[in-house]
Amino acid sequence: MHGGMSIVFSGNAELDFGRGMIPHHAGAVKMCDTLMDSQEATSADLIHFCDHLKLEQGIELGVMQRWLADHGEG
Repeated sequence: MHGGMSIVFSGNAELDFGRGMIPHHAGAVKMCDTLMDSQEATSADLIHFCDHLKLEQGIELGVMQRWLADHGEG
């Protein structure tokens, strides 16, 4: 996740935002997958948080990926 967020900034705020946030969101989804796959995921609050995060950030990832593709960056 952190390596993917180490982008070379272009000076275009929208482009840089999308390129930096995609690995950030993907990392959060992966971290929730890891937590929920573990035998230690017993906190109802964390499970609820991860369910919500995976749904919302999955949608946001698609939006950012489409925006980048539409602007020749996908």
